[in-house]
Amino acid sequence: MKMHTKIVFCGYEIETSATRATHTAQTVENKGFFGVAVLENAATRAATHCYPHINKGRRETTMVHYPSLWELKRMLGADYRIRTIDWEKCLYRDFGNGFNVEVSGVSRANRKGSATLYLWFGEHAHDCLIVKTVRDIGRSAEAIGEAVDDLCEYSNILIAHGYDSRDKLFHLKNNI
Repeated sequence: MKMHTKIVFCGYEIETSATRATHTAQTVENKGFFGVAVLENAATRAATHCYPHINKGRRETTMVHYPSLWELKRMLGADYRIRTIDWEKCLYRDFGNGFNVEVSGVSRANRKGSATLYLWFGEHAHDCLIVKTVRDIGRSAEAIGEAVDDLCEYSNILIAHGYDSRDKLFHLKNNI
């Protein structure tokens, strides 16, 4: 059963149809404005972003959900924790081999920005070393999970080639 839902969109109230069970917006008559739309009666108050597309000569907008930090943690699983690193709430995963990964940029209020991953070596802040940085990772759990798994594999390759200490990794990183 469909019901009408009001959306506050760039300061304008717009009516859209949504299913009663999910309260998910299906279409928005956008009147030429694109930006962040928030469902007025949304249970989660999650931010969404609108993308225009043409459907049979009529302009409509598709709502894309960018997950919050807590939603990402839940989707990625129990191996991930939320930690404050450099005064920013980040996702964190310890690989158990001396390496760990920080997923930065996912706690911003503007959820459409990309994530940056930092592969660290070390357990204590004073002797940690950033081994590799991966930028512009999409904000989906699938994209982040895949990039983190690639970094885990990379860390295991480094260990297999004898790079298992801070000094050896420092020399490798700086071509010394």
